Amino acid sequence: MPRLTQQRVLAALGAGHRRTKDIAAAAGMASSNTSTALRHLAAAGLARSTDRGRWEPVS
Repeated sequence: MPRLTQQRVLAALGAGHRRTKDIAAAAGMASSNTSTALRHLAAAGLARSTDRGRWEPVS
């Protein structure tokens, strides 16, 4: 199970946010913490980077 911060980031991804700064704003987190959460989610196979600063959930 992803940590709470990762769950918030996943929820933002699920809501359609794709840019790191937009994900951070939707999750109520700092961009640096959001980037860390996104990297952890990518390592777990739950998200992937589509371009610099753009992410999508993995279905």
